[in-house]
Parts: sequence; structure tokens; C-alpha cells
Amino acid sequence: MKKTIFALWQADKKHLFAKKFAFRWPPQVLCASIITLMLLFASGRVHGQCDDAIPCVSNINEYKCIVTGTASNLMGTQLLSYFQAGFQAQKIIVKSQLQFDVPYRFFEGSEIILLPGAKLYIGSDFVTLGNVTIRGCGDRWSEIRVFSNGTFTFEGGEINGGDIAIKVLGGTVNLSGAVIKNSCIGVDLTSGSKAKILGNHFLDNFYGVRVTGSTTTVGEGISHNTFEIVSGDPTNCTSLTNRHAIFLVNVPFIAIGNQDQTGLPNTIKNYTFGLAANNSNFNLYNTVFRDKLTGSAIELNGIGGTFNANIFGLGSSESSVPLIENYEQGVSSINYNLTIQNALFKSGARHIRLLPQNNVTTLPVSLNLTNNRLERFGQNAIICAEAKFNQATIQNNTILDNLDDVMIGQIRYGIRWQNNTMTGLNHGQIVNNTIKDVLKTSSTGSSEYWRHYGIQVSQSTKVNVELNVLSQDYQHSQPGDTRSYEGIGLFSSPFNEVRSNQITSGGPSMPDFFINNGVYVSESGNNLISCNNVAGFFNGFNFNGPLCDKTQFKQNTIQGDNLNGLNLTSGTIIGQQLKKDNVWPGNGSTEAIFDGNPTFGEIIASQFEISTPNINSALWANPRIPNAGWFVPPMTPPTPNPPTDLCYLDPDSPKSGADEQAITGGFQAHKDYPASLWEAQLKAFRTLSDYPEFLITGSADLQFYNAHDAGSVGKLSRSISAWEDIAQFSALFESAWNGNQVSITQKIEEIKGKVLEMSQAETPAQQEQIAQEIASLEVALLTLQQTNQTLSTQYQTIVAANITQLLSELNNINAAEVWESNLKTSLTLLAQRAGSGNSVWTSTEHNTLQAIAYQCRFAGGIGVVMARAAIEQFNYDDQAMCPGYTERSSNTADLPVKLAPNPSTDFCSITFENPTTATLLVSDLDGRMIRSLDVKEASSYVLDTRDLVNGLYTVTIKDDQGQQSVNKLVILH
Repeated sequence: MKKTIFALWQADKKHLFAKKFAFRWPPQVLCASIITLMLLFASGRVHGQCDDAIPCVSNINEYKCIVTGTASNLMGTQLLSYFQAGFQAQKIIVKSQLQFDVPYRFFEGSEIILLPGAKLYIGSDFVTLGNVTIRGCGDRWSEIRVFSNGTFTFEGGEINGGDIAIKVLGGTVNLSGAVIKNSCIGVDLTSGSKAKILGNHFLDNFYGVRVTGSTTTVGEGISHNTFEIVSGDPTNCTSLTNRHAIFLVNVPFIAIGNQDQTGLPNTIKNYTFGLAANNSNFNLYNTVFRDKLTGSAIELNGIGGTFNANIFGLGSSESSVPLIENYEQGVSSINYNLTIQNALFKSGARHIRLLPQNNVTTLPVSLNLTNNRLERFGQNAIICAEAKFNQATIQNNTILDNLDDVMIGQIRYGIRWQNNTMTGLNHGQIVNNTIKDVLKTSSTGSSEYWRHYGIQVSQSTKVNVELNVLSQDYQHSQPGDTRSYEGIGLFSSPFNEVRSNQITSGGPSMPDFFINNGVYVSESGNNLISCNNVAGFFNGFNFNGPLCDKTQFKQNTIQGDNLNGLNLTSGTIIGQQLKKDNVWPGNGSTEAIFDGNPTFGEIIASQFEISTPNINSALWANPRIPNAGWFVPPMTPPTPNPPTDLCYLDPDSPKSGADEQAITGGFQAHKDYPASLWEAQLKAFRTLSDYPEFLITGSADLQFYNAHDAGSVGKLSRSISAWEDIAQFSALFESAWNGNQVSITQKIEEIKGKVLEMSQAETPAQQEQIAQEIASLEVALLTLQQTNQTLSTQYQTIVAANITQLLSELNNINAAEVWESNLKTSLTLLAQRAGSGNSVWTSTEHNTLQAIAYQCRFAGGIGVVMARAAIEQFNYDDQAMCPGYTERSSNTADLPVKLAPNPSTDFCSITFENPTTATLLVSDLDGRMIRSLDVKEASSYVLDTRDLVNGLYTVTIKDDQGQQSVNKLVILH
């Protein structure tokens, strides 16, 4: 008998010489082997309590039935001996549970059927030799559970239908070449586990791999696998939400994919979330995501602290393997220090998205998007909104708006930077990117209407937009089409720099509705616009609004094929421009148009040195300084984007011409709108508050400051400053935060080094030693993360206190005028939303902001601008929205009418200069008639507005003499 056992061992040794468990023979194994040899050819099989498996097997007598038991007790009866199991297939049915408490294995062709709720417990070495099937019968079986003293090796074969196919509780799993299918969770790795998961096919699982806590990867870790959904959801997985291929929860650090980026990548297909990470640090290599039209390929959520994700693609050329293709969202991130490099994104609504949701309070993070290619996007290639950054860099990326089929009214953004805060001294960097709007058609018919923004910055400061190349490579507008293109736009975004960008359009033909601009600056002052080269636009540079005051506009090259080189819209103030260093080569364009600016005698604070044959033209702004050199073409063509120090800000006086005029009383209201004078005072007060050195005893500056300090100008000016600074760090807190971030990064780098050592370790002893070192480093990392969460809580407390203080101050402001009320309301709603942590407006809030946004800009004041930015709507026709607005050349006879109060709550009084007989029409924004009324020989009429919903209405009054008045009426209940 001993010779027989020895012979079996010799044969078996050829299979398992490299397996460490091949040399561990507990006494139970030897005894069970002898018993098994005696019973090897015994006839008759008793299935008894496994009759309920009959529907799942063709011949129940081919299977051994195990109700419950351990391998050490069952070998020789229901289980083959350890040695025989190494070369002979067997079939078993497990009704309740089977515990492997000694080393065991199954030969190829073996089959294990688990009845509903059944479990396999692995408490020792367990291996399959390929082509082994583990499957269920009837309802879902429970799990294969690997304990801390267990090793589960499954090479080839199939595991089908578990609640949790493999649950590792501190043990080790080696999974390769296998199919894991139809499970709620394919592999569940808990803290303390070790894993090598290579080249497997995860098919139709609700979760593919879930990792919770500290897990050590061995060798190449989790690499070369395919995760895909082909059929419907596994049943009875009600405790899980959404489908995840890989789900990381509270993982100190893990590497997904092999770092050398060789071999087949992890391929994830059709999952709602390809990789989701909650409060986990990870690096991602050699992994691709495919084909899910909803959800996110990579979803990152940090709660209570900041975490780190480094994502490396497989190339960023047109022929590279896409990192993400055909996903609604590529990468969605909240509270993560995010790096994405060398990746190709194709076909998605939003490729990279940093935007808070689900009431998650944002914390300051870093962003690094470098050397990526993003194309075929439906909405945004990159969107960063309502985020906070210590450091942010978007550089050397190629962005193509080349999704051919577009929807009517669609708006696409290459880079959308909205309502973000830079908490440190650094500026955000949008540098050296190539952004191209490619010719496209629409399946909706010949009439096409969409908009493309290359780079849009809104409600943000401290952003440098530099050295980018932006282009539209087709005619701006075709017959019957409206294709709006804007290279770079600043909306309600002061204190930014737009420098040395090359911006071209396919041609400045007249559009049906929207106008294309190279650089469009709306209500954004104190900006540097320099060293840019624009060609082929309706407006090369377009400035809009009095808040553009104190722009520095210099060293720009405005090519002759722009229809208008420079345009200032009605009421715009950009400050004194006294330098003669902009370049206007060629004679093909109207050098500049100042549309609707005040006529002679009116004062405005845009001042130019100009040279024109007709210095009395109404197109030029006042005051004029008609000196040579401003619009004169150079003798030699300029070098585009000259790298000169002139491209940087000069240390000019912080007070602008508009400030001086407001302080000394020389600022005249634009077209008699008092709000424009009030805004000039608001801005001047802000300047004096920021630079108290101007407040000298007896000076006009001090007199102006004291006159407005306790009134709405002073209070609302301070409220604007408080809102802009609400998320800023103190110097002390910034030091602590940045120090913690550096320490966390260093500790993660140490862990990454040890993980690399683990992949190269040659013996189990070396692996064990490295695992202990990783565990020690992870304890230290956990301490740092706890400090980070403590700092995060402190930061959130500070921000919440700032919001509470701001709301209290706003509540104490008596807003006597409509423009004051608009600003107070906009600031209040913004602060309340920030305090709630919710990034979505309620319908009531949205309607309130929309009612403000639809007011005349010049009558409603800066609050109108803030409301427009808050609801992300920037294109308004203020000419049509402003009562009494007429062109200089217009001879239209207007009927003098006054509406008050406006906004109206319950009633609005319409007053005529003389007794009037007229028809009064009230219509909504869509042109639908709401009221039609007649008045006869009346000096006034009271309009009941109590049953009108909040919003903007048009009130048209036509008298019997042919005169008419068109007015905008705002309803705010």
C-alpha cells in the first residue's frame, strides 16, 4: 500500500511540483487515501438529500451528495483522496456547506454543484487544475469564502451563479484564465486579503471585483481581465446599486492593471460604472472602458476627505487604443486629486467631469490633465464646475468637436471652467491645448443650429489661458443654418489672463442669430488680454458690459479678415487703453466698432488712442485721443504670439477711469439707467476697500468711501467680496492642508514602490515580508488620511460659518431699488445653495433667478449678470429687453409710458404723460398673448399681476395715434 501511495505521489508531483501545498500532507490525507483506494471501484451511489438537484443534472447517480462537512472527514467517501483528486475528475453536489480544512484540489473536468444558499469554505490550500466548473442549481448559491489561513487557486474553468462567487476574508486568491459569471459579486476582497487576478472573463456579474480596505496585489495584480455585460441583471442582488466592474471602497492604495502597460488590457464593457472608487487611492494602468451609454466609465467620490487617482492611458494619438469609448461620462470626480495622462477619449456626452453632486461638499484638490486626446463629445470634453483647486493644470491636450450628428440647439464646450475657486496663490493653467471645431452635419434636416465654445471661463478668477490653438475649420454659417463659434469666452470672470493664443475661424459670414467671436469678454474686468492672434471672425475681440472695466488689451494681432477687429457693445467699459502696441495688419476689416456707446458729450471710461480718416465718426467711443499709431498696420507682419514681457500685467494704478469718475461725480449713467451709475459706485467702493492707502484725510476718495460705507453700496460691495472669498484658505490652514497633502502623496509613493517589489518577489517568504511592510505603511497612511478628514471637517466648518455670516449680512441690507434687490437675491441664493452642498437649483430658485436674468441688463444691474451666470445662460438680447432702448439713427415714435413697481408683486401701475386711448397687450417670453386690454382717455391703468407666475413679460401699448411702447415687466411674488 505504501508503494502504491508513493507511485501516485510521483505521478502527481509532475503536476504540482511548484505548488507549496503539494508538500503538506496532514495525517488525515494519508488515511483518507488508503480508504479511497479500497473503495475506488465500489458500486452504487447514495444521493439521498440531494434529490432537489435532479432538475439540474442529467444523471443524479454520477454525483456525490454532501450536506455539510469538512474535507478531512469526507475524503474517502464523498470526496476522493487528495492524491486521486489530482488526476481524476469528480462530481459533487453541496447542499449546505463544505469546508476545506486541509489542502485539496480538483482535476480538470470536475464539477461542483451548489444548491441554493450553499457555501464553500476555504481554510487551507485549495487549487483547481483547469476546466473545473462550479455552478448553482435553482436559486442563487451563497459564496466561496476564503479565510485568512486559506489560499484559493482557480486556473481555468467556470464559476457560475453565486451571491458572492469568491469572498476573500484575509486569505489569498489566485485566479487566472477563468470565467466568473452570473454572480452578484464576482470577487469580493476584504481588508488583509491578497490577490492575483489575471486573464479572467467576468461575465454578467452585478459587480465584477469589489475591494474593501487594505488589499495586497501579487505579481501583476488585477490585469488582462475582461469584464462585460451581455445579458440582463443577475436576480436577487437587491442589496447592490448600479453595476460596477471594479468597485474600490476605503482602499489605502491599489494598482489596477499592469504598470508596464504590456499585454492585453483589462477590458470593461457595458457596465454602468466601469471603475468606481469611494475614499480610495489608486493607480490605473493598461485598462480600457467600452460601450455604455449611461453612467461613468470611472466614478470617483471622496467623502469627508481628499484622495488620489492617477490614470494612465494607452496613447493619445488618433490611432491609439481609447481609454474610454462610448460612455455617457468618461471620468467623473469629486474630492480627488486627479491625474489623467496619455489617454484617448472617444464618443461620450462628457469626457472628464469635475462637478459636485448628491450634496457632497467639495474640498480643495489638484488637477493634472496632460497629453490627452478627447473627441466626439456631445456636451463637454472637459468640465470643471463648482470645484476648488490648490493646483490645476490642463495642458498639451487635443480636443476635437467632431461628433457629426448634432441636435438642434446643442451647445458644446471644449473646456468649460465654471464657478471654480483657486484656494492657493497659484493660478489655474489652461495651456498649450489644441481645440478644433470640425465641419459637421445634422440628421435633423437642412436647418442647423448649434454652438461651440473652445474655452469658456465663467464666474471664476485666477485662470491663465495661454498658448492654446483654437480653430473652426469651416464656414461660420451656411444658408438656413446658425452655427455659433467662440474661441475663448470670459463670463463674469475678473482677474484672469488670456495670453498668446492663436484663434481662427472658417469665415466671418453673417449668422442668423449668434455672432462668432475670437475672444468674447462679458462683464469681466481686471483681465489681461494680450498677445493673442485672431483671424476670420465676425468679431475678433468682443467686449460686453460695464464690468469689463480695467481690462488690459495690448500686444494683440487682429488680422484683416475679421469683419470687425474689435467690438464694444452698448454700455461697455473696458478702461483707458493708452498703449499703442496692438497690431492691425491689412485693410480688409473695420478696425473697431463701438456699437451703441454714448454719443458726443456723454462720458464713458473706454479711452483709446486712435487713427482714422473720420475722427468724428459716431462709431468711436468718447473721450477720443486721435493720435497716430493705434490702428496703423505695421511695416512688417508681426510674429504671432510674441513671447515678450509686454504680455504680462503692468503695475498700473488699481483705480480705473471709471472709478475716478464715480468717485468725483463725473460718471454719467448709461442711457439714463441709474443702475449703471450705481454699479460704477459699487466697483469704485470695492477698489477703495481693497486699497485703503487711497483713503487720505480730506481726499475725495475718503469722502466717497464714508458716504457709502453704511449704505447699500458699501454693504453689497463687501457682500460680493465675501462671496468671492468664501472658500479661501487662511495662510495657517493652507500650510497645514498642503503639508498633509504632501505627506499623503509621499506615503502613497512608498506603498507604490513596495507594490512594485511585491510583483517582482520570487518566493512566498519575500512576498510575506513585503506584505508586512505594506501593511505598516498603510497604517501610517491611514493616520494621515484621518488627519486629512479632520482638516476637511475644519474647512467645511469654516466655509459654513462664512456662509452663515454672509447670509446674516445680506438679510440686514435694505434693498430699496430693483438693482439692489436683484444683487441681494442672487447672492443670497448662491450662498444658500453653497451652504446646502447641493449643486442643483430647486424649481423655485431657478424661476427666481430666471426672472432676474430676463430683466434689462442696464436697469437690473449686476444682479442680472450674476443670475444669468448662476443658471448658465449667457446669450441675451439686451437691446430687445430694455424698455426705451433705441438705436442712435432710429426715428421710431415712442409712446412715453412708465411702469412701476417693476419688478411687480401684486399690481403694476402704468402711467401716461397725457390722457391716452390705447390697447394694452401682455405676452410671455414665447410670444403667447396673456392679456389684451383697452384703455380710454386714461392717465394711468393698474395692471393686476397676482395670478401671473414669476417671470419676464412684454407689455406692448399702442395708442390711437400710431405711437407705441414696448416694455419689459418682471413678476416676482
